[in-house]
Amino acid sequence: MALLGSVTVRDRQCVAEAGPLSWNITTGLERDQLDGLVARVHRVLLEDPDPPVMPGRMWALGLYKSVVLVLFLLRQNPVQAAAAELSGVSQATVSRRWTALLGAGG
Repeated sequence: MALLGSVTVRDRQCVAEAGPLSWNITTGLERDQLDGLVARVHRVLLEDPDPPVMPGRMWALGLYKSVVLVLFLLRQNPVQAAAAELSGVSQATVSRRWTALLGAGG
């Protein structure tokens, strides 16, 4: 706690200004690859006559972070409860994203 308490306001501002983290370690993809994959997932969901979920219906994580979550599960193979805690959602939400983006057989 003392270590975190010693972080200055300027340090916090630098972290905030750094912008979103790269998802490369989590997903194994570069930013442009991940952007392209999310765009393809969006198109597929829109073209599906009976989609598991519509991209316009924002989930607790949104489509982009939902794709990142599923890639993280595939690449790192954590238990869903750990992935949920890291993502700030419930394990049930993780399970629904898995099913919606990979299908029941994923």
